[in-house]
Amino acid sequence: MSTTTESIRTNRAYPIIVLLFATALFLTMAHPAFAVANVDVFGTVSAADSGAGLQNVRVDVITVTNGVPTQVAATAMSDESGIWVAAVPADGLYIIRYSVPGGEYATLYYPNSATASGATRVEVGAFGVYVAARLQHSASITGDFVDLYSGTGISNNEIILSVRDSDAQWQVLATVYSDGNGAFMFDGLNPGSYIVAAGAAESDSYPYTSPTDADGTSNVLELAANQSANVSIGEYRDSEAPRTFTNLSQDSVRAGAVVRLMASDDRSGVAQTFYRLNGRALTAGASMTLTKLGLNTIEFYSVDAAGNVEQAQKSTVYVKSVRQAKTRPIKR
Repeated sequence: MSTTTESIRTNRAYPIIVLLFATALFLTMAHPAFAVANVDVFGTVSAADSGAGLQNVRVDVITVTNGVPTQVAATAMSDESGIWVAAVPADGLYIIRYSVPGGEYATLYYPNSATASGATRVEVGAFGVYVAARLQHSASITGDFVDLYSGTGISNNEIILSVRDSDAQWQVLATVYSDGNGAFMFDGLNPGSYIVAAGAAESDSYPYTSPTDADGTSNVLELAANQSANVSIGEYRDSEAPRTFTNLSQDSVRAGAVVRLMASDDRSGVAQTFYRLNGRALTAGASMTLTKLGLNTIEFYSVDAAGNVEQAQKSTVYVKSVRQAKTRPIKR
């Protein structure tokens, strides 16, 4: 990000104090609306490309308590020249946030971060502080969230945007929900490094892969000013139960015959198969030996890795006895 910022603390040197008093006097005379007692924070905000002042930029001065941004202490709007003035209740540590309506320019934390946690602190002393910031044209990210099996869009799923802050740490910046076609958008972004990911939904039944590029690997988006990126992320969403078949090809078998259960699932894969023979306890397994003569009943089903449970099936088979071969004495 090429945002330029300045912070001049007036209690460091006499010439700076004189400059600040002169600036405050100029603001009071030229802009009567700014003639506020005990003005502590003031500055300018302009466009990085042209240097022209930006009007109607909202400036929030946020209190920092124990190193953590807590609440907005003061708010101001920039005038036609990009000048703004805000009065905070006490000296101390603050951060400054700029918000531009319409998304033409990026929302920016002073001086060079898209997240409050990475913003540089502004120390406000008895003589106040002057801050100048230049805002870039905003970047944007559009994309779609799809079922990687079918290619169809997945609606109403949380999409999470994370940004790398000035400490090279990833911070969640914003979340949106995909529309009826699986599409989503993030706009008004600062230039920088971003990751787009899908959040888990209650209906998720198989781990998602996100973000992805053509070969399914992670993809960090590097956005410049006034740039738009398009990403596609997906999830292997399995809502279909597996199917189980037996090796029985006839209605009757000999005692001692082995029945095998064969399950298939072309998405998440088969996790386990269960059967119940003649009403006995449910057993995990895929084969059984039939020894009971007469009619036998086999109930069976499978479960896939996504947790989808097949509706139980039932087969009946008649078990016949094994006849012993007759032996005759050998005549000599």
